[in-house]
Formats: sequence, C-alpha cells, structure tokens
Amino acid sequence: MLKKALLRFYKTMLKVIFVDLGGLLVKEGYTTGIRDFAVSQKFNQEDFFAACHDYKYWKDFTLGLISEEEYFQEIEKIFGKKFDWRELQRYIQNHTELKEDVLSLLKKLKKDFILGTISNHPSEWYKWTKIFFGLEKLFDIEVVAGIVHKRKPDPSIFKFAIDKAGMPAKEIIYIDDSDKHFSGALTVGMNVAKCSTIEEIKRALF
Repeated sequence: MLKKALLRFYKTMLKVIFVDLGGLLVKEGYTTGIRDFAVSQKFNQEDFFAACHDYKYWKDFTLGLISEEEYFQEIEKIFGKKFDWRELQRYIQNHTELKEDVLSLLKKLKKDFILGTISNHPSEWYKWTKIFFGLEKLFDIEVVAGIVHKRKPDPSIFKFAIDKAGMPAKEIIYIDDSDKHFSGALTVGMNVAKCSTIEEIKRALF
C-alpha cells in the first residue's frame, strides 16, 4: 500500500514530459532505408550500412558539426563508390512513419503538461520530420542534438533540457522506447520510463 501511495504521489508531481522522437513517436527509416537503398544499387548491405553509421562523421552529422551533404560525401569516400545521395535520402524518408496513436495521446497530454522532445536527430532531418508530419506546434521545448551540439546519453543534453523547462528534475520525466539513454537522464535526476505503446505511456504517467 505504501509503495502504491508513493508511486501515486510521484506521478502527481510530474509537470514536464520529454519524449524521444525516433522510435517512440516516429518509426525511424534510417536502418531500413539504407539497407533497401543498398539492395537497389546492388551494394553489399552490411558494408554500406557500416559506411553510413559506424564512423565518426555520423556522430558529427547528428551533432551539427557537418552538413548533410558533407555527411554523404564522407560515406562515398569510405565506401569507395559514388551514389545519388538524394535518392538515399528519399529512401530513408519513405521508410519513416508517424505513430498516429502516440501523436494523438501526446496532443491530449499537452493540455496538462509541458511537452518536449530530446532527440539525437541531425537538425536537417529533425526539421524535415517536423514539417512532413505536421509536428510544428506539438512540442513546447525542442532539444535536438543537431541544434544544441549534444547527444544522448551525455548527461549534458538532459541538463540542457531541464534548464529549458525551468522545473526541478524530479518534476520531469523522460520517456523512450529504449533504455540505452537512461543513464544520462538519471544522472541529472530526471525520472525515466521505457514505453513502446500508448498503454505503457499512460501507466507511466497515471
């Protein structure tokens, strides 16, 4: 009984909800888009995906240190073959899907909470996602790696989010479909919840 009462008390303290973008609200098209593009070009899937993801320039791109075009140029250097990077871009975009049920829930939660996102998206890709899926007015606070030059799970990006919210960390929860970034949020005192469905999000909040 005491444990349940404490849990209810903690939930009533929450004022701010931060959510992950890719995975929780949007099904990311990065992995499948790259692999399908590789098939279309008769590239080796594993080698091409590694060239896209496993080198420092991928993190540099997500941190806003290089442009999208520079990122694709670096892939060509490592992979050793020229390709139409705008076509690869389209593959990634075409594999990106909005989770309509999660969006509907977040719009309802926005009436009672400050709503934000903490995302590792490159700035160009975040902007495209926001415009394409009509999310321009969804978030009160946007903490995006490509804009703030910090990435999850670095605690500094979560501290940045707390400062933007202007609320104590104990009144903030970060929700993600994966727990791989929770260490940074917990380090700065945020609450966390691993959720993949709207039912799990509701249980975490109410």
